[in-house]
Amino acid sequence: MLRVEKVVGLYTKFFQARDPRRVGTEFWEELFLLPINVESLEGHLEKLTQTNSQTVINEMTRVCSVFMEEENDLRCVHAIETLCVVMSHVFNLHHSSGAFGIDTIHLLCGVQTVDSFFQVTTK
Repeated sequence: MLRVEKVVGLYTKFFQARDPRRVGTEFWEELFLLPINVESLEGHLEKLTQTNSQTVINEMTRVCSVFMEEENDLRCVHAIETLCVVMSHVFNLHHSSGAFGIDTIHLLCGVQTVDSFFQVTTK
């Protein structure tokens, strides 16, 4: 399978999961070894409903921040690239609605984990 098809398939698996928090570490280890597909990732993010967007985006943000500390440089870079796409989506979404602030932070990483998230992302 081509890398592009594989990463698109993995995105589809994640976004269709009943509970994205349960896809497992092996899933993310495999995903972050592959180059990201910005178009596919953005497409999946745009299809999120209000019901599942917070869970999905929180989980992606959490996992990306974990893999940003990964010793494997490739996984680290792909986690950062993925996080950039997720953050861009969230900021564009909130910019168009004018709802910056705590709602943006809550959607990205949840209010309870904001301190640990920003500690990792500012290292």
